Amino acid sequence: MPDYTLELPALPVSVTIARLLTRGLLEQYGQPSADAELAVSEAANNALGRVPAGVGPGRLLVLVSVESGLMQVEIGERGGRVSDERDAEQAGHGMTLIGATRIAIDDELDEHGAHRSVVEIPLPRT
Repeated sequence: MPDYTLELPALPVSVTIARLLTRGLLEQYGQPSADAELAVSEAANNALGRVPAGVGPGRLLVLVSVESGLMQVEIGERGGRVSDERDAEQAGHGMTLIGATRIAIDDELDEHGAHRSVVEIPLPRT
């Protein structure tokens, strides 16, 4: 069960909200947040790209869990799904930058077949 759950409108401002949530939580752990903010922004932006226009009010879902020195930020979308062709076309333009950090990001399908990204951020040992 996540420690924090946000359901936001599928709008560009929601990428900023997800990034600021990540920054605020990491500040509580004394963890630098630039790399994590980049990864969360990329994952949220990719999720927005999967919500098709004209299908109704899409939603961006952000779930945050903290356990055993690791913060996981899971980002997915609700309110529509586009073809795999569009996913492949739009996905991963920032993944090269994220690959150069200590942040892990995985794209997967949930139990309902909806796409989600999971960003794993190591926390400092206390």
